[in-house]
Amino acid sequence: MNSGMIAALAAIAGSFVGAFGSVVGTWIAQRHQDRRDLMAKRVARETAEGEVRNRLIRYLQPNLTPEEIHTRALNGQDPLCEFSKICRSELEALLRQL
Repeated sequence: MNSGMIAALAAIAGSFVGAFGSVVGTWIAQRHQDRRDLMAKRVARETAEGEVRNRLIRYLQPNLTPEEIHTRALNGQDPLCEFSKICRSELEALLRQL
């Protein structure tokens, strides 16, 4: 083999190795993205289920007076706060994918 042929084969082999590395890197990134999405959806679902349980428990309790509602609001006792944050973060993640 002459030196021109060796250089050409080396260039082709380098291109294949580079392409293979790119494909593997993309595959790994996509796989981690899918896992992250599944985890986020699971967390949102579990939080929603917990919120439904809380609503059912509160439904059986006596109604709050307007003063009690006002006091709880001033003290930062928002029963939907955690659920709202998780829903917002999931929505932001979905918008980033667009």
